[in-house]
Amino acid sequence: ARPIAIGLDDLQLADADGLEALRFLSPALAGAPVWILGAYRTGTGPRTEYALGLLAALAAETSTQDLPLRGLEAGELRSLVRNQLRDELGESLAALLAGRAGGNPLFVLEIAHSLQRDGHPLEAEPYPEIEAKLAQGIAPLLARRLSAIPEQALRLLCAGSALGNPFDTAIVEAATRLVELVAQPA
Repeated sequence: ARPIAIGLDDLQLADADGLEALRFLSPALAGAPVWILGAYRTGTGPRTEYALGLLAALAAETSTQDLPLRGLEAGELRSLVRNQLRDELGESLAALLAGRAGGNPLFVLEIAHSLQRDGHPLEAEPYPEIEAKLAQGIAPLLARRLSAIPEQALRLLCAGSALGNPFDTAIVEAATRLVELVAQPA
Protein backbone atom coordinates (compact mmCIF):
# COMPACT_ATOMS: atom_id res chain seq x y z
CA ALA A 1 0.00 0.00 0.00
CA ARG A 2 1.16 3.51 -0.79
CA PRO A 3 1.76 5.85 2.14
CA ILE A 4 -0.99 8.34 2.91
CA ALA A 5 -0.75 11.68 4.68
CA ILE A 6 -3.84 13.23 6.26
CA GLY A 7 -3.68 16.88 7.29
CA LEU A 8 -5.92 18.30 10.00
CA ASP A 9 -5.65 22.05 10.48
CA ASP A 10 -6.86 24.29 13.30
CA LEU A 11 -7.12 21.53 15.90
CA GLN A 12 -7.45 24.26 18.52
CA LEU A 13 -11.02 24.62 17.20
CA ALA A 14 -11.82 20.90 17.21
CA ASP A 15 -14.82 19.76 19.19
CA ALA A 16 -14.73 16.85 21.63
CA ASP A 17 -16.51 14.47 19.21
CA GLY A 18 -13.94 15.11 16.48
CA LEU A 19 -11.05 14.55 18.87
CA GLU A 20 -12.71 11.37 20.22
CA ALA A 21 -13.02 10.08 16.65
CA LEU A 22 -9.36 10.81 16.00
CA ARG A 23 -8.39 9.07 19.24
CA PHE A 24 -10.54 6.05 18.31
CA LEU A 25 -9.03 5.85 14.82
CA SER A 26 -5.38 6.21 15.82
CA PRO A 27 -4.78 2.70 17.27
CA ALA A 28 -6.24 1.12 14.11
CA LEU A 29 -3.60 2.94 12.09
CA ALA A 30 -0.64 1.72 14.16
CA GLY A 31 1.88 0.17 11.77
CA ALA A 32 -0.05 1.35 8.70
CA PRO A 33 1.67 3.65 6.18
CA VAL A 34 -0.49 6.57 7.35
CA TRP A 35 0.80 9.84 8.74
CA ILE A 36 -1.63 12.20 10.43
CA LEU A 37 -0.45 15.76 10.64
CA GLY A 38 -2.38 17.86 13.12
CA ALA A 39 -1.81 21.61 13.20
CA TYR A 40 -2.94 24.00 15.88
CA ARG A 41 -2.24 27.58 16.85
CA THR A 42 -0.47 28.12 20.13
CA GLY A 43 -2.05 30.53 22.55
CA THR A 44 -5.52 29.57 21.33
CA GLY A 45 -5.80 26.06 22.71
CA PRO A 46 -8.80 23.76 22.75
CA ARG A 47 -12.04 25.37 23.80
CA THR A 48 -12.59 23.05 26.77
CA GLU A 49 -10.54 21.26 29.37
CA TYR A 50 -12.06 18.02 28.07
CA ALA A 51 -10.74 18.69 24.56
CA LEU A 52 -7.34 19.56 26.02
CA GLY A 53 -7.38 16.24 27.90
CA LEU A 54 -8.23 14.37 24.69
CA LEU A 55 -5.32 15.96 22.85
CA ALA A 56 -2.99 15.07 25.73
CA ALA A 57 -4.27 11.46 25.75
CA LEU A 58 -3.85 11.23 21.98
CA ALA A 59 -0.28 12.47 22.29
CA ALA A 60 0.45 9.91 25.03
CA GLU A 61 -1.07 7.01 23.07
CA THR A 62 0.63 7.68 19.75
CA SER A 63 4.06 8.54 18.49
CA THR A 64 3.81 12.28 18.31
CA GLN A 65 6.28 14.98 17.58
CA ASP A 66 5.64 18.62 18.35
CA LEU A 67 7.10 20.96 15.72
CA PRO A 68 6.45 24.53 16.78
CA LEU A 69 6.30 26.99 13.91
CA ARG A 70 6.71 30.71 14.27
CA GLY A 71 5.37 33.59 12.26
CA LEU A 72 7.65 35.18 9.71
CA GLU A 73 9.66 38.20 10.78
CA ALA A 74 9.57 41.53 8.94
CA GLY A 75 12.61 40.79 6.75
CA GLU A 76 11.23 37.38 5.81
CA LEU A 77 7.87 38.95 4.94
CA ARG A 78 9.62 41.46 2.69
CA SER A 79 11.33 38.58 0.83
CA LEU A 80 8.03 36.70 0.58
CA VAL A 81 6.22 39.69 -0.93
CA ARG A 82 9.13 40.35 -3.30
CA ASN A 83 9.13 36.72 -4.50
CA GLN A 84 5.37 36.20 -4.67
CA LEU A 85 4.03 39.60 -5.71
CA ARG A 86 7.11 41.04 -7.41
CA ASP A 87 6.86 44.20 -5.30
CA GLU A 88 8.81 45.78 -2.47
CA LEU A 89 7.25 45.88 0.98
CA GLY A 90 8.46 48.88 3.00
CA GLU A 91 10.25 48.26 6.28
CA SER A 92 7.61 50.04 8.39
CA LEU A 93 4.73 48.19 6.74
CA ALA A 94 6.59 44.88 7.05
CA ALA A 95 7.12 45.50 10.77
CA LEU A 96 3.46 46.41 11.23
CA LEU A 97 2.30 43.29 9.36
CA ALA A 98 4.73 41.04 11.25
CA GLY A 99 3.25 42.23 14.52
CA ARG A 100 -0.44 42.57 13.66
CA ALA A 101 -0.72 39.49 11.44
CA GLY A 102 1.55 37.41 13.65
CA GLY A 103 3.82 36.88 10.66
CA ASN A 104 1.13 34.76 8.98
CA PRO A 105 2.27 34.54 5.33
CA LEU A 106 -1.24 34.03 3.89
CA PHE A 107 -2.63 37.05 5.71
CA VAL A 108 0.33 39.24 4.76
CA LEU A 109 0.15 38.23 1.09
CA GLU A 110 -3.60 38.87 0.98
CA ILE A 111 -3.19 42.31 2.60
CA ALA A 112 -0.35 43.20 0.20
CA HIS A 113 -2.30 41.91 -2.82
CA SER A 114 -5.36 43.89 -1.76
CA LEU A 115 -3.28 47.06 -1.37
CA GLN A 116 -1.71 46.51 -4.80
CA ARG A 117 -5.10 45.94 -6.41
CA ASP A 118 -6.39 49.19 -4.87
CA GLY A 119 -3.37 51.09 -6.23
CA HIS A 120 -1.60 51.68 -2.90
CA PRO A 121 2.21 51.51 -2.89
CA LEU A 122 3.63 48.84 -0.60
CA GLU A 123 6.75 50.87 0.14
CA ALA A 124 4.76 53.74 1.68
CA GLU A 125 4.49 54.29 5.41
CA PRO A 126 1.48 52.58 7.02
CA TYR A 127 -1.66 54.70 6.83
CA PRO A 128 -5.25 54.41 8.18
CA GLU A 129 -6.55 52.24 5.29
CA ILE A 130 -3.95 49.58 6.08
CA GLU A 131 -4.93 49.70 9.74
CA ALA A 132 -8.58 49.25 8.71
CA LYS A 133 -7.73 46.22 6.53
CA LEU A 134 -5.78 44.65 9.39
CA ALA A 135 -8.64 45.25 11.81
CA GLN A 136 -11.09 43.41 9.51
CA GLY A 137 -9.03 40.23 9.45
CA ILE A 138 -8.46 37.94 6.48
CA ALA A 139 -12.06 36.81 5.83
CA PRO A 140 -13.14 39.91 3.83
CA LEU A 141 -9.97 39.78 1.76
CA LEU A 142 -10.51 36.14 0.82
CA ALA A 143 -14.22 36.77 0.20
CA ARG A 144 -13.29 39.58 -2.21
CA ARG A 145 -11.02 37.23 -4.14
CA LEU A 146 -13.58 34.43 -4.20
CA SER A 147 -16.34 36.79 -5.36
CA ALA A 148 -14.57 37.01 -8.74
CA ILE A 149 -15.13 33.28 -9.32
CA PRO A 150 -18.44 32.30 -10.99
CA GLU A 151 -20.83 30.63 -8.51
CA GLN A 152 -20.94 27.28 -10.33
CA ALA A 153 -17.13 27.12 -10.46
CA LEU A 154 -16.94 28.05 -6.78
CA ARG A 155 -19.33 25.22 -5.84
CA LEU A 156 -17.21 22.82 -7.90
CA LEU A 157 -14.01 24.01 -6.20
CA CYS A 158 -15.55 23.70 -2.72
CA ALA A 159 -16.68 20.15 -3.43
CA GLY A 160 -13.35 19.28 -5.05
CA SER A 161 -11.39 20.59 -2.09
CA ALA A 162 -12.91 17.83 0.03
CA LEU A 163 -11.65 15.17 -2.40
CA GLY A 164 -8.04 16.29 -2.62
CA ASN A 165 -5.76 16.75 -5.59
CA PRO A 166 -6.27 15.60 -8.29
CA PHE A 167 -10.01 14.99 -8.30
CA ASP A 168 -12.40 13.60 -10.85
CA THR A 169 -14.68 16.43 -11.98
CA ALA A 170 -17.48 13.97 -12.81
CA ILE A 171 -17.58 12.82 -9.17
CA VAL A 172 -17.60 16.41 -7.93
CA GLU A 173 -20.32 17.37 -10.39
CA ALA A 174 -22.49 14.43 -9.26
CA ALA A 175 -21.91 15.27 -5.59
CA THR A 176 -22.79 18.91 -6.21
CA ARG A 177 -26.05 17.90 -7.93
CA LEU A 178 -26.86 15.59 -5.01
CA VAL A 179 -26.33 18.40 -2.50
CA GLU A 180 -28.59 20.68 -4.56
CA LEU A 181 -31.31 17.96 -4.65
CA VAL A 182 -31.14 17.45 -0.89
CA ALA A 183 -31.28 21.22 -0.29
CA GLN A 184 -34.47 21.65 -2.39
CA PRO A 185 -37.68 22.00 -0.37
CA ALA A 186 -39.97 18.97 -0.48
